[in-house]
Amino acid sequence: MKAPERMHNIIALDCCEHILTVLETLKPHTMTCLNSVLDQKTVLSPHKYNLVVIGMSPAPISHVVLNQIRHVFNSPPILILREESIDIGNANVVRGEFVISDQYTPDDWKTIEGARSLLPFPGCTHSRGNRDGLVRAVHRVVLKRYSDPALDLSSVARELAISPKRISRILNSAGGTNFRRLLRKIRLEQATCMLTPNGSSVKSVALRVGFADSSYFSRSFKEWTGLKPTEFRSLRSKKDACSADRLFSSQSQWRNNRTQSENI
Repeated sequence: MKAPERMHNIIALDCCEHILTVLETLKPHTMTCLNSVLDQKTVLSPHKYNLVVIGMSPAPISHVVLNQIRHVFNSPPILILREESIDIGNANVVRGEFVISDQYTPDDWKTIEGARSLLPFPGCTHSRGNRDGLVRAVHRVVLKRYSDPALDLSSVARELAISPKRISRILNSAGGTNFRRLLRKIRLEQATCMLTPNGSSVKSVALRVGFADSSYFSRSFKEWTGLKPTEFRSLRSKKDACSADRLFSSQSQWRNNRTQSENI
């Protein structure tokens, strides 16, 4: 196989050492590695990077996360990695999907072809295995029912025909989170999509995403994003500052690695 053409600059978000080693074979001029929890204040240059790579997670990547990333990096291709089981020896391989902007350039296609030459590659030895399927199943149920204020761990467990204790154990071991934080995160993610400049009122958005108390919704939203709902709505109509704290406001929550207690 012909060696891929040398790339300019790659930014790797939440990628493990195994993935970074594979990316190094592309011989980038620079590769910036960021952790969505530890590097939230890193200042980024939106025009510096030719490829954005998102590491694997048991949680599905929402359009909210993609919107946050595009708000900072509006044109380079995004490679979203995922792990897939294969029949041979119960092994896993890493595959990926590319997200291409409508502002793409011919150089972007060269970048994609170079990155595509790496895929698939062997899965990580620290893979979470079958737990990921359960985590994704819980996400699917919550995404379907988040607007119900009565949604709780027991009702999700009944729908999936497994015990609440097992769901709690798997969420904690696979994602470092619990059901309450997961539900809160998904509700607030959905709220960011509804808080458009000419959209519904804050109280209406709170009800639509499952918060019976709009005041509590506003406090939770500010804790999660650093902005009041009204401030976030205003920001949507302006050019956002290009820094990693904006980029990771959803990304770090999506990874579910926050350690402080969060209550519904």
